[in-house]
Amino acid sequence: MKFLLLWSGEVKGMKKTEIPAVENNIGTVGTWNAGKLYLPDGFKLRSAMPYRFLKAYDRQANWHNLPQIWVDATNNDAPLTFRLSNSRGKIMLIGYCQPIA
Repeated sequence: MKFLLLWSGEVKGMKKTEIPAVENNIGTVGTWNAGKLYLPDGFKLRSAMPYRFLKAYDRQANWHNLPQIWVDATNNDAPLTFRLSNSRGKIMLIGYCQPIA
């Protein structure tokens, strides 16, 4: 399983990238596939970010090395959503990880 990295708005330096999935054994957030819960690989997701977003990414990373992720609990095909904000709380980027086969 993989995730396609997408974002909102015009962001220079961002490229659509396939991010490999890792199994989530700790929490209850992610995408269900074949009876298992998956999240995007945090290290690969970080490496796909342009340089100017890395500090915000590192500030918001959790134990999965991912920023906080929101999930649509009613639709398993909906993308996982994350937000990166600066040190003052202003949102810099809204990203989406769309599950793909």
